[in-house]
Amino acid sequence: MFEDAIATISEGFVLFDPDDRIVVCNARYKEFFRELADLARPGTSLDELLRAAVARGMFPAVAHGDVDAWLEQIHAHRRDPERFSLSAL
Repeated sequence: MFEDAIATISEGFVLFDPDDRIVVCNARYKEFFRELADLARPGTSLDELLRAAVARGMFPAVAHGDVDAWLEQIHAHRRDPERFSLSAL
């Protein structure tokens, strides 16, 4: 029932588990992120998605920088969004 509800909403939706792996995402999410649609499936990690996004040109400013440091900033923000801003990204 939950997955049916997610499938019918018009917004893109992805749910990650506590280990930052995809639990479920809907077709609209895959439409928004066409470049990553092949990876948008249960079990794919957030890091895998983000590294693929950089490699596929979705974040050109990061492509020539320190991807690991960028990922750490994202994880820090996810752990404590009030303390770690993403505005510098």
